[in-house]
This record gives sequence, C-alpha cells and structure tokens, in this order.
Amino acid sequence: MKAIILTYDQQIGLAELVYKAYARLWPNCPFDFLIPCNNPDNKLFHRYLAKRDNVTLMPSPPDIRGTMESLLESIEDEEWVYWAIDDRYPIRIDVTAMEEVYQFVTYHKSANIN
Repeated sequence: MKAIILTYDQQIGLAELVYKAYARLWPNCPFDFLIPCNNPDNKLFHRYLAKRDNVTLMPSPPDIRGTMESLLESIEDEEWVYWAIDDRYPIRIDVTAMEEVYQFVTYHKSANIN
C-alpha cells in the first residue's frame, strides 16, 4: 500500500521525521512511502530517504497541485492510499489494530467501501 507524505524539499526534514516515527513504532510497516522531490539534483536534501527500500522519491514541481498530480499519477484509481502529512507524526501506534486495518484493506474485504 502506498503512503503519501505530502511535503516539499525545504521541509524534507519533517518528512524524514514522519518516516522515522513509523519505522520506530511499527518496524514491519508495509507501506511504500511516496515522497515528492522538487529538485532531484539536490542529493543533500534526500540523502537519508533515498537509501530506504520502502521510499520512492517522486519528481514533482514545487506547487501543491503539481505535487499532488505527480504523486497520484503513479497510483491506480481504485488503490487504497495511506495519507501522511509532513507536520504530523505518530508518537504511538497500536500495531495490532493497524495491521488488522491493513489486512482488511489489502485483502479486498473492503471492496464496497469508499
């Protein structure tokens, strides 16, 4: 399942904080984090996240509309997406509950739910 972290390059440190919180609190987190990258040539901004197996840096323009379009174009229309923004990160996760929800969504038991 894709997890979008809505951010931009100047706030990439906040996106890292969100990612690290999920990694620490839910070590087996199954999400593939999609993170916008406004300037792929600026390797300094994305050094940590670029090394993560479950992170995809998505080239995108800096404006919000263009960023959302570039993030969403790689996702199937009916695919579930976990939404995470760069200025809210978990301090506690009920892993059992999250895994139950994940299983429910990914095994198509949720086919009639929007």
